Formats: sequence, C-alpha cells, structure tokens
Amino acid sequence: MFEIWWDKTRPLLYRRLREFWSDETMSRYEKSIDEALVGHPPRFSLLVDLDNQPLQAPETVERHHRVLMRIARRGRDRIAVVGATTLLRHQVKR
Repeated sequence: MFEIWWDKTRPLLYRRLREFWSDETMSRYEKSIDEALVGHPPRFSLLVDLDNQPLQAPETVERHHRVLMRIARRGRDRIAVVGATTLLRHQVKR
C-alpha cells in the first residue's frame, strides 16, 4: 500500500508506494498526504520510493499527479523518484 513519514533531522517527506491501488486506497492516500502536510516546513524535499510498485491504472496515475501538484504548491523544494522498472519510470514521466 503506502507509507508516508517526515525525516526527523531535515525537511524531507518520504513516500513509499507498493502494490496495485484501488480507488479506496487512493482516497486513503490522498487523505494521508493532506494530513502529513499540516504544519509542514515552508520548504521541503520529497523522496518517492516506487521500487516495488506495479504499473497503475491511468485514473490512479492522474490522481497521483494531482497529489504531486498539491504538494508542489505547498512548498516542495526538490523531488526524487526511485523506480525499479523502465516501464514504471516511463509512466512516472508521463
């Protein structure tokens, strides 16, 4: 599913994503991201670990993109995405 946490020593938000996502999982994820951003530092970096996540449905990919745009508007400084497969890296680039 997913894990979201702040680094304790620097302004860095981690997201670890796993498995194929249903609409329900995506909704829980969106809520968790919004909660994690409450009281966040004014500028922060984002590390996304997709190492064991399969390709997702186009609708899920679009929702992930909207979440990323919300994060960017709230002060994201840099972003790094780690993906294990070439296909997944292409999906992230789209």
